[in-house]
Amino acid sequence: MPPRGAASIHAATLSNWRIIVLLGCGYIIMVLLVTLLPSRSAKIESTSPTVAAGAEVWRSANCTACHSIYGLGGHIGSDLTNAISRLGKDGVTGMIYAGGPRMPRFEFSQEETANLVAWLSYIDETGGYPLPRHFTPGYGDIE
Repeated sequence: MPPRGAASIHAATLSNWRIIVLLGCGYIIMVLLVTLLPSRSAKIESTSPTVAAGAEVWRSANCTACHSIYGLGGHIGSDLTNAISRLGKDGVTGMIYAGGPRMPRFEFSQEETANLVAWLSYIDETGGYPLPRHFTPGYGDIE
């Protein structure tokens, strides 16, 4: 017969495994929900086919791994929220084709590049980043 303490250790180990299994199942369910829920990009897709195609080039090339929009995304490269305002369409097109010190050259077709520039133009028109220092988001009636 095992000592009395061994039974309590076994029960604690079994309890830990139950917690791990429950957390794992919860993670799998969360991933499935995020994957299967409809995308919030319907508004982008309704703007124009060129902008929607540019958003798809952005996604498929995984630009967010290095670049951000509105500060969200990668931080290896620059934030591209207002890249068109800073560099112009020709400057952005040149950077896509030529690359940079930390940016690879991309072999996009002319149509893909034009679509990506249209996407960045759309983003540029929607606002600015970084936000002005005096900007504070409003939450209800807090002043």
